[in-house]
Amino acid sequence: MVALQTNDVHREKMIVQVKGGDIGAKETHDLIGTVENQKAIGGVLITLDKPTKQMRAEAADAGHFRGW
Repeated sequence: MVALQTNDVHREKMIVQVKGGDIGAKETHDLIGTVENQKAIGGVLITLDKPTKQMRAEAADAGHFRGW
């Protein structure tokens, strides 16, 4: 059995996507759109391949997470 706290706990939504195979800037762009649509505080894209230069630029333009 799991007990959930009902006191004042601060909760936010984070989007995590895992992709394999041929990836590109489209996946980064789609993740950013999902984060915005879901009003999440951020997104994480996990891939098997290294991100392309365009993917890194797209992610950098989206901003950075600053902790609570």
